[in-house]
Amino acid sequence: MLTNKDFAYTAELTPDQSQFASEFIDVLFSDDIERYWNLVSEIDKGIAFGFHDANRQYNNPRKMIDTINELREAHRKLFSPVRENCGVSKTVRYTRDGEAYIYLLENVVVPRTYIAATETKVYPLRVVIEARYENQQITARLKVRVYDDVFRTLKP
Repeated sequence: MLTNKDFAYTAELTPDQSQFASEFIDVLFSDDIERYWNLVSEIDKGIAFGFHDANRQYNNPRKMIDTINELREAHRKLFSPVRENCGVSKTVRYTRDGEAYIYLLENVVVPRTYIAATETKVYPLRVVIEARYENQQITARLKVRVYDDVFRTLKP
């Protein structure tokens, strides 16, 4: 279980972050696989392609779309409790690596306010900011992380 002390920084959730979390849940449970894939971070797309390519080397007939569907199904299973009446924590937590954890809560019909430390079930949505050069300017977009970065904790 993660607590706030496990993070480098906490801040108030921005409207863009809140909107992204809601959009992700909507897209996740829609039939639009392309929109889902567009919300996944570039590093995780690369990892997924690496898994797919490794399987292809062993004559596995799976297509890339099968790999993407598998990821989406894993995400759907993880976030199924917040499919309906999803609440979003007003605090975002940042790791030292720059990932943001947006906590989603289940069965939120009306806003909740906690005045003391409270333990509740949350569903962490890990997001990163990715920059891209478009139309002669740098744009930043939030993207969902899928895989854990084991390499960050490996010792040589």
